[in-house]
Amino acid sequence: MDNVLSGLHKSGVMGVNITYPYKVIAAKLAYNNDELVVQSGAANLLKRTNKGYMAYNTDIIGIEKVLFVNGIDISDSNVLILGAGGAAGAAAVVAARYNCSKLFIANRNMGKAINLAQRINQYYNVKIEVIDLKDIANIPDISLVMQTTSVGLYSSSESIITERDLFKKAKSVFDMIYNPAQTLFLNIARLSGCFCINGFEMLFYQAMYSLELWFELKIDNDKMERLKNELYSYYIKQI
Repeated sequence: MDNVLSGLHKSGVMGVNITYPYKVIAAKLAYNNDELVVQSGAANLLKRTNKGYMAYNTDIIGIEKVLFVNGIDISDSNVLILGAGGAAGAAAVVAARYNCSKLFIANRNMGKAINLAQRINQYYNVKIEVIDLKDIANIPDISLVMQTTSVGLYSSSESIITERDLFKKAKSVFDMIYNPAQTLFLNIARLSGCFCINGFEMLFYQAMYSLELWFELKIDNDKMERLKNELYSYYIKQI
């Protein structure tokens, strides 16, 4: 990927959007990192400078906007993040910035989850517990579950979690996957009575803030919301 970014820079490419599974390596290869990239360990946007690409994380802003427009308040509440990759880093920063009571990080690779927890605690004074996926049913009441892995991407028959005991304890569930629009994970959560959000809004908002960074402009919020609604109508018909 280093050669790819070097080639893009030499070719004069002004901006790049980064997606799974390259967000962590993009942060490491960028010439310089924005503060939120340093905190999360991941980048989803690169902006050209004379010396190289500056890395940003608009996923964080996107997640915060999703929580805001859906009226989800996680302050003084338990939050569970499934996964420990680039998207999980963004989710963990949001949970910390919004003063959650305790953050649980569940992942198959415990080492990656521990590394993420240690990174977040370098910048935020938040209680974090790393747990194995098989133990998540033991977590007390959860305000928000954020599913950040690729399990279920392009498939409605896979879910990182299928036990309904977890969802019975959760108020809101946010699956960052946007294709399909309703994953098996979200379907189980919805049947268990959770308020559910898929990844469309996060995808949209991070893209809008990417445009603002690249072109150094401010998009009117009302226009942004109208565009989101128009795109959602198209999106839901296609997925």
